[in-house]
Amino acid sequence: MTKKKEAHELKKRGRNPKVHDNAVLQDHLRGVRYLNQLTDEARRVISNSVKSYFEKNNKRKTFANKNMLLLVTSTSSVRDYKMVTIAICEGLNELLNSGKPIRSDTPEGAQYLTGEEAYQLREAIDAGYSKADLLKVIASIYPELKHSK
Repeated sequence: MTKKKEAHELKKRGRNPKVHDNAVLQDHLRGVRYLNQLTDEARRVISNSVKSYFEKNNKRKTFANKNMLLLVTSTSSVRDYKMVTIAICEGLNELLNSGKPIRSDTPEGAQYLTGEEAYQLREAIDAGYSKADLLKVIASIYPELKHSK
């Protein structure tokens, strides 16, 4: 007779999920809640990703593009939503990496932090920097800003 395995001895079943890192995209899209805040090209990426997924899988239902934008900026994952969200994120990441604007409220995204700038600030805050040190980090990101003391 074989011994029953403990819970920690059991192997996990199923396919290992592929991890997608969308931190840069989510940082860039922070504050975007409506499709009209995106450029035409970014909206086309979303709608084409939704259409191609459902045509490829012969499904009759579809998702509203507004809902997909909200999913891209959050962390939800249901199977169909997950696959479409991945396709949208890949398309928007390509646009972002090519230097094309995604947001329509600022053509070059100047008033928003880039992913690298957000990362630097996040690291400084997580490290417990003082207010003066945080101002130095901000000044290194935006040298044109002059902070009065």
